[in-house]
Amino acid sequence: MASISQNSLGAKKATSANNQATTLVGRATGRARGKGKAPEVSGVSKAPPKVASARPLNIIWDEVCVQELVTWLVTRPADRHVLYHDQSSTLPPPGKRPSGKQKKGIHAAIARHIFEGKESDYSSDPDRFATSVSNRLTA
Repeated sequence: MASISQNSLGAKKATSANNQATTLVGRATGRARGKGKAPEVSGVSKAPPKVASARPLNIIWDEVCVQELVTWLVTRPADRHVLYHDQSSTLPPPGKRPSGKQKKGIHAAIARHIFEGKESDYSSDPDRFATSVSNRLTA
């Protein structure tokens, strides 16, 4: 009986070793399977590398732009109320409507007023200029 159990144990060990070898052939053996770099296959061409597009230049806020922003806010109390509303602020005079329903619309109107004639890039990406106005007002 002892020889039978030793033979069966030896056969089980050999079988489990063969099973492990066959299962490891098809899988990656790293700690995080499938998260590493795929092995390179010869004869398969890779996609061409992405070319970095020219990043647009930063928006320059000179004294004239800042002065126009301040003038806009001083002369338009309805916009100022939407942008800086708190409990202590007074309501805008009746009949005066804000340039937009939300802050984003007012930022766009201010950007159009300041940059439309000056910056040649304004017409290509007005949202970028509106974001710049938003950043300038919150900074």
